[in-house]
Amino acid sequence: MKNHSHVTKLISLAAGVILLGQGCFAPRPTPPVQAPPTSSNPSDAGRFVEYVNGGFSPNEIQIAPGTTVTFVNKTSQPLWVASDPHPAHTNLAGFDSKTVLDQGESYAFTFENVGKWDFHNHKSPGVKGRVIVK
Repeated sequence: MKNHSHVTKLISLAAGVILLGQGCFAPRPTPPVQAPPTSSNPSDAGRFVEYVNGGFSPNEIQIAPGTTVTFVNKTSQPLWVASDPHPAHTNLAGFDSKTVLDQGESYAFTFENVGKWDFHNHKSPGVKGRVIVK
């Protein structure tokens, strides 16, 4: 009988370890993913310019020096972002994607100099926009 009691204790101990272990390996709840905070500052919202049917949106943005603006082609039309004037692109040195951006592609430029920087789509020079850095 003594052996039988020892076996019962071992079974009880094993069952306790199994039950305890289940709590350790139970799936943990995933914390909710929070959306990034939205800013009420218009200059923060102006870091992206989309090329949409009809032109650039927004057509004009105002930003602080050192801000990077990303131009995104949302159309099936070719986009080549470049500083005015067409075709020299000399108004702001370096502000020129130097290649066509297909749908979904983007070009980013960091505006360091204070001023009004007009730009256009080199493939459709009449489509223009402006970045105001102050």
